[in-house]
This record gives sequence, structure tokens and C-alpha cells, in this order.
Amino acid sequence: MLGIDRKLLGKREHRDGFAGGGHAVAEFAHHRFGGVRQRFQARQAEEAAGALDGVHKAKNIIAFAKAVISDHQSEVPTTLQELQKLPGVGRKTANVIQGVLCDKAEGIAVDTHVTRLSYRLGFTKQRDPAKIEKDLMKWIKPGDWALISHLLIHHGRAICAARSPKCSD
Repeated sequence: MLGIDRKLLGKREHRDGFAGGGHAVAEFAHHRFGGVRQRFQARQAEEAAGALDGVHKAKNIIAFAKAVISDHQSEVPTTLQELQKLPGVGRKTANVIQGVLCDKAEGIAVDTHVTRLSYRLGFTKQRDPAKIEKDLMKWIKPGDWALISHLLIHHGRAICAARSPKCSD
């Protein structure tokens, strides 16, 4: 474990006018996050996982494009059933594609923001995306299904955030 050089830290605290409290902060950080090496290794692991996720998405996009070209004569399918047969396309993505490209919807795209807001607003008591979608479809008229996901996602990012909602502002 790589520890904190307390002598260097002490000199810096004094020079910067932070004498007294700096050791407590350093001690807390050391116990909370471990040594610098462990924190750096954890960060590297997170970045590697993100890069792999990006590679996975890129492979799906390429496979999606190839399937559209070869199986659908370069035309993106317009039904949920056909869209979900394409590589990397689940129900949520199929709903988004259908809503954006076709301006129609056979369902409602449910992501993390839609899940959180649907629960908070009392549209559902469910946590499963398929069940949430069915509950929302009871509340929202079919002509608005393509739009509602975008509105909830935007509201979830801008106002009703997961950790610090601004609902009362």
C-alpha cells in the first residue's frame, strides 16, 4: 500500500495556511479511499470497463447496420417485432427508434429516468421496465407514447435528478 507522505503534507499545509485540519482530512481520505495506488487502480478498472462497454456498443452498431443492409434492403424496419430482431436492439431501443424515425409508437421506452419519474409521480408502483411500460400505457394516450419518454428523460435530468431532485424549487 502506498501511503501519504505526512512530512511533505505537513509542510504544504503550513505553507498554504491550512495547518491544523489537513491531517484529519488526509487521514479520512486515506481510510475512506485507501492508498493512492488502490484508488488509481480502481479508476483504471472503471475506465477499462467503460472502454469495453464502448467496444460492445460499437460492435452492436456495426452488426445493426449490416443487418439492416443485408436483411432489410437498407431500410430500417418500422415494427417493434422486426426492430427487436436486429443485433443490440431491445424493447427500449426499438421504442426509441420507432418513435424518432417513424413518429409512431407501439410502446413507451423505459430507461432509468422514466423508471424513477414514473414511480415518483405515482404512475406505477413497479420497478420492472416491462410492467412500468404497461402502467404508463394506461395513463398516456397512444398518440403521446413516442414523446412521453423524451419528456420524462429531460425532466429527470434537468429537475428530478436521482440524488438531488429540485422538485420544490
